[in-house]
Amino acid sequence: MEKRLNALNSQDILSEQAEFIKVMIVDDDAIVRDGIFSLLKTHPKINVCAQASSGEEACHLTPNHEPDVILMDISMPGFGGVEATKRILLSYPDIKVLALSAHCNDNAPSEILNVGASGYLTKGVNFNEMCEAIERVYQGEQYVCSAVSDKIKSNMNLGRDLIMNNLSKLETTICKEIIYGRSIAEIAKQLGMSTSEIEKIKQDLYTALDIENDIALMHLAIRNGYLDKTNQQNN
Repeated sequence: MEKRLNALNSQDILSEQAEFIKVMIVDDDAIVRDGIFSLLKTHPKINVCAQASSGEEACHLTPNHEPDVILMDISMPGFGGVEATKRILLSYPDIKVLALSAHCNDNAPSEILNVGASGYLTKGVNFNEMCEAIERVYQGEQYVCSAVSDKIKSNMNLGRDLIMNNLSKLETTICKEIIYGRSIAEIAKQLGMSTSEIEKIKQDLYTALDIENDIALMHLAIRNGYLDKTNQQNN
């Protein structure tokens, strides 16, 4: 009976150990690394398994320490955080990379998220948000702090607006007809085209705008004054 209890206790200990999130800190600033380490070591479910001062060192240490989450600085000597993320995820796709940078006003967030990072934090976030981000990306979610997500949304809207304001005459006509509830068949008949041609133009446009439905198109149209333009043309 005692042996069985000891075995069960051992299993519980192993189970608790398995719940630790192994984190690697990658930053060229030793003071930043030490500061983050000092904070994270107080978290009951996070274990800092390694620290690296460059992208190259992170790539070298990853196979030996097998981190679950890598806190990755972006601007470092050598090939930096974006290239390090790309190389690590190519060999270890299950690792979660959480970018940590002082910058959010350049292309850095988009660059590192595009190569597979699971999230992005600025170095101004508080300890609780950093821990929450680590736990969420570990669980397979994405996490982007509000300062960065607002910037990404703003850039996406600017890109969409630019596309909307540079549509061809045909694309503009199709957009307006969709906005006013015309079916693909009705638009095709009006323009003397096949339904497959209209559908392809519509889908290509939605892909370029990164939208999924007619409601999203309506919102873009309102923001870009399409309804006003149409009403003026009809009067």
